[in-house]
Amino acid sequence: MSQLPGFDDGSGQVLRLNLNLYGLKHGGCCWNEKFTKELLNLGYHQSAADECVFIQISNDHINILVVYVDDLGVIADTEQEIAKMKAELTDLFQMTDLGPLTKILGLKIDCDCENGTLKLSQGLYINLILDCFGMMECHPVMTPMAQNVKLQSPEEPELHDEYPKAIGSLMYAALGTRPDIAFAVHHLSQFMTNHTKTHYTALQPVFRYLKGTKNTGIIFKRNPTGLDLNMYVNADFANLKDGKSVSGYASNIGGGCATWSLKKQPIVALLTTEAEYITLTHGAKQLMWLCQLLIDLGFDMSPRIPLRCDNLTAITISKDNSYHARTKHINIRYYYIREWITTHC
Repeated sequence: MSQLPGFDDGSGQVLRLNLNLYGLKHGGCCWNEKFTKELLNLGYHQSAADECVFIQISNDHINILVVYVDDLGVIADTEQEIAKMKAELTDLFQMTDLGPLTKILGLKIDCDCENGTLKLSQGLYINLILDCFGMMECHPVMTPMAQNVKLQSPEEPELHDEYPKAIGSLMYAALGTRPDIAFAVHHLSQFMTNHTKTHYTALQPVFRYLKGTKNTGIIFKRNPTGLDLNMYVNADFANLKDGKSVSGYASNIGGGCATWSLKKQPIVALLTTEAEYITLTHGAKQLMWLCQLLIDLGFDMSPRIPLRCDNLTAITISKDNSYHARTKHINIRYYYIREWITTHC
C-alpha cells in the first residue's frame, strides 16, 4: 500500500502488508477463506448448492450455520447444540451474541414455535420507503398495477430524478418478501433511463398497494408429513417494448413462497408454447438447485417433485417430440427440461 500521509519519506517506495486490513480490496476474500478453513476444521462441510451454508452432523444432530459477510445465523434442533456452536465460534473469533434472530437485512422474522409457523416481512422497510417518497398518507389500492397497463419507451423522455431511486427501493422489497409486486416492479424497471411523467404516475399504485399490505409477509408452516415442495412456472408472451417474453417461476415450501424469479427471456419467442417451454426449463433448473440445497440440509427428497405449468402444448413437447415441425427452431439448450423429466419422472 502507499505510504501514509505524514509518514512518507519521499522515496516513492510502497509498504508490504503482513496481514490484510478490513476494508481493503481483498479483505472480504481473506476473511472468507480463513472462516471457511476454521469451520472445516470443526467438522462442518460446505453446502454444494450454497457456499454460505455450513452443515455439521454429530450425534444424530444437524447443526446449520448461515453466513452473510460477518453476520452469522445459528440453527440447531436443541438449545444445547446452539450453545455448543456459539462456544466453538467464540473460542475462534471475537463474537457478539445478539440473541434469537428477529431481524436481518431489513427482514423481520417472527417465529411461533408453539404453532409451528415462521413469518418473514418487511413492514418497517416499507414504512421507510413510503415516507421517503411522500406516500405515507396515500390511499391504499387492491393491486400493484392497473389492469392492462402497457407502457412504451417514449421518443422524447422526460427523466424524473426520483424514478430510478423509487425502482431500486421497490426492487429490494420485491426480492425480499414481496413476490406479489415482482411483475409490476420488473415491468416498470425497463424504463429506468427512458421514462416520462406517465411512467412515474404508473409507479404510484405500487406504493399505494404496499401501504395497504405493509404487514403482509411470507408464512411457512410446519408440516409433519414433509416439506410439500412445489414449483410453479408461467410466461408473459411478447413484451411490447422489444417483443421478448418474460419468464416467471415460484417455489412453494410449507405453504410459503421460498424462491421466485421474474426475468426477460434472452430471445424472441415465436410462439406462446416456446415462451412457456423456455420458462419450464428455467423452473426445472431452479428446482434442481433447491433440491440439492435441501438434501445438503438433511432432508430426504422425493424423486418426483411437481413442476406445474398451465400450457398443455409445452407440457407435451417436454415429454416427446410430437410437435417437431413447429418447434424445431427452439434452441437446443432449452431441451434440458426433456432430459430432466426423463430422469426424474
